[in-house]
Amino acid sequence: MKFSLVKSIDSSSDNHKNDVLNTKRALRDLGFYHGPLSALTHKTFFDSIEAFQTAVGLVPDRIIKPDGPTAKLISALIVGNRGSLSGKPDDDEPQAIVNVNVAAAVNLAAAVNVVLAAAAAVAIPVAVLGHGPSKRSRS
Repeated sequence: MKFSLVKSIDSSSDNHKNDVLNTKRALRDLGFYHGPLSALTHKTFFDSIEAFQTAVGLVPDRIIKPDGPTAKLISALIVGNRGSLSGKPDDDEPQAIVNVNVAAAVNLAAAVNVVLAAAAAVAIPVAVLGHGPSKRSRS
C-alpha cells in the first residue's frame, strides 16, 4: 500500500480523518508516533510529525502536504517496508530488520544534508568574492 494524502495535514485545518489515521500508522511503523490510533489530532501527533521531519533533515514545520517532501519520504520508507501500514511486519521479516532499514534511511538522509551543507559552504565564498577561472594573458 502506498502512503498518500487526500489533503494537507496541519494543526490549523480540518484534517481528513483517513489521512490522520494513515499518517499515525505510518509514523508508528517508522518509530515516531506512540499515541492512540484514531482520527483525532493532538499535540503528540504533531510532535511526531515534527520529530520525523527533524530526523530526516526536512524543515520541521509540522505540516504534511500530499505531494510534499514529508509525504514522499514517508511513502518511500513505507514502500521499503513492503507497504505495510498495519504496524505488523510480515512473518518472514523480523521487526529488527524493519527498524534497521528505517534507521539506515534516516542516517542516509542526514548524511546527504551534511554533504549539501558542506557544498553550499564552499560555493558561497566563491560566489561572494566573484572569483572565477583565471584568464591567462597571451603575449
